[in-house]
Amino acid sequence: LWALATMQEPHPELVKVFCALASSKSAEFNPQDTANTLWALATMQEPHPELVKVFCALASSKSAEFNPQDTANTLWALATM
Repeated sequence: LWALATMQEPHPELVKVFCALASSKSAEFNPQDTANTLWALATMQEPHPELVKVFCALASSKSAEFNPQDTANTLWALATM
């Protein structure tokens, strides 16, 4: 998702596929993965409320592991959505 957001080209089908994959593998994501996923969704202005809910719960459960950059990127993404 990060790469798709960085490319600034719409690929709705790929976004849909990768969102489903991210949701199914979210337990394996580290803080940077979580922040980057939320950043990508916010940057692409892609509303995926169920995925955002999954990653908010993940961020909450792993908040002690977040460094300042992960925290800032996550908060920016949530504020931007």
